[in-house]
Order: sequence, then C-alpha cells, then structure tokens
Amino acid sequence: MYDANASARRHAFGKADKLKYPSRMKLRARGASLKWVPGGHTTNGAVRVAANGAKSVGEAFKIAQVNKIKLIPKIAHDALPLTKALGSSVLGGVLTFGPQLFDDAVDAGLFKDPTNSTHWRKFAVNSATNQTANGFGMVAAVAAGALIGAASAPVAILVGIGAGVIGQASFNAFGLSKACGEGMDTLIGYLSN
Repeated sequence: MYDANASARRHAFGKADKLKYPSRMKLRARGASLKWVPGGHTTNGAVRVAANGAKSVGEAFKIAQVNKIKLIPKIAHDALPLTKALGSSVLGGVLTFGPQLFDDAVDAGLFKDPTNSTHWRKFAVNSATNQTANGFGMVAAVAAGALIGAASAPVAILVGIGAGVIGQASFNAFGLSKACGEGMDTLIGYLSN
C-alpha cells in the first residue's frame, strides 16, 4: 500500500498547499493477475487498486475490496486433493490434542503395559490435567476468530493463535488444569471403590 499523493504533498509549498493533497491510498500487488483484482489497473508490472479516502491499511483493504480477491476459482480450489481435510476442524482438533495425548500415554507407561489399570488411571489424570487447557485454548481461538470474522484471513489466524495461547496460559495460571487433574483422580478413586 502506498500514498499516491505523498510526492505532491512533499513538494508543495506551505501548509495550505500541502492540504490540497490529502492522503490518496492505493494498494500495489506485484506478481498478481489483473483479473483477480476488482477495479485494478497495471502500471510498471504492478497491479494498483485505488483506495481513496483511506486513513489506515485496514480502511484501504476495505475500500479497495481486496479481501474479495479470489486467486483461483472455487471449483478449482475444491478439486485440489485434501482441501477439505486440511481446512477442517477435525485436523485442527487432531493437531491440538494428538501430540499431548501421545505424550500423556508415554508418561503414563501405556505403551509398556497397556493392561495395567494404574497406567490407565495415570493416563486419565494426565489427560484431564493437560487436555482441558488445550480445549480451553482451542475454544478461545475459535471464539476470537468468530468475533473478528469479517477481518482478513491472516489477521483472523494471528488473533486466533494469540487468543488460544492467552486462553491456555490463563487456564494454567489460575490452577484450573491442576484442579481438573485432581478432580479426575478423585472421580476414578470414587468409581473404583
């Protein structure tokens, strides 16, 4: 993004002359095809999109409607292998809970002796301690993403990651993970008697 009036304003004499050249924001995308950009034109090999009246990058994106750019047609995107699987909540859940689940199983000794009830109890307590924080972090990330759903994808992803990390850290800082693990241990003890 650049200000198309920046040079004229810089060379104007006096404050009154400078006011004749307000910010005239434009977006420049190198290596993009013009057919992807609504209302764009090509100058010196770069696609330029007018975003007049914008006072910030966010406003410029909104005015230029750049977030509506479709780089490939939906039919072509949907035909790509694994598109739905890679963008699904299932994969997100597997990446959120899977590594910790494996670590909890190793720590509990389930792979050495899967028939030992003590190992299973330790695994349940470990999972209750660790996975509740993961779950809270995932819920915080999804909620934050839903709240700013109108924003561009990179912004939503960064906000979601940030909210997930903060949610998980807060959950642990208040001792809720430990309380969940102790609660699971108490419940198992109660059920086994």
